[in-house]
Amino acid sequence: MRPVNRDLVEYLADSCVARSADPVVDEFFANEHMRTLTNDFTIPTYWPTYPFLFSVARHLQPEFVVELGVEVGRGLVSMHLGWPAADIVGVDVFDMRHNCKTSMDPVAAPDRWRLHLGDVESFCAEEPARMINMCHMDSDHTYETTLKEWRLIRPRMREGGVICIDDIFTAGVSRVLHENILPSRGDDVVFLPMLHGVTDGGGIYSGTGYAAVLCGVYE
Repeated sequence: MRPVNRDLVEYLADSCVARSADPVVDEFFANEHMRTLTNDFTIPTYWPTYPFLFSVARHLQPEFVVELGVEVGRGLVSMHLGWPAADIVGVDVFDMRHNCKTSMDPVAAPDRWRLHLGDVESFCAEEPARMINMCHMDSDHTYETTLKEWRLIRPRMREGGVICIDDIFTAGVSRVLHENILPSRGDDVVFLPMLHGVTDGGGIYSGTGYAAVLCGVYE
């Protein structure tokens, strides 16, 4: 794993929104499988979160990646294509195996990824010791679920790892962010609202927001 810093994360986010200026980002947009999964990179099936996940994985070179809330697998595919050597687990309380297999099987070997049917607590019980390099939190966005995810996943993150958090402007996630994540000593929280929102041209974003937590020493 190669830790990333705030400057790189902000640069990658800006490049993903601009869809240019970085060769890694350019590689994402040249990928035909991602083009198919995102309806030619158009909203609502596309957000700049996907090239961002791809780019962070490419620079971080993680060994173990976890996604909480997989939907149809676009996030899983993005992180896998970013660093195919990583082991990836998608965690969801709903059975999304068919959708994710449709998304992942064309690009990923079966031994490189799997789905865990259950919540974060049952996943952590199944993987009691393995440390995580990269995590994407994008499940039901309630306060209770997000708090449980943070409390269980954060201690398992390697120093230098990255937690990407979607929908930070929703009520439940925002509360956990301000009560638990921002006060976490040793971590650097990078706000990236442009990855899941639109601007009015004056720097004010509407949308559900995004952030990346660069994990320091866990205290």
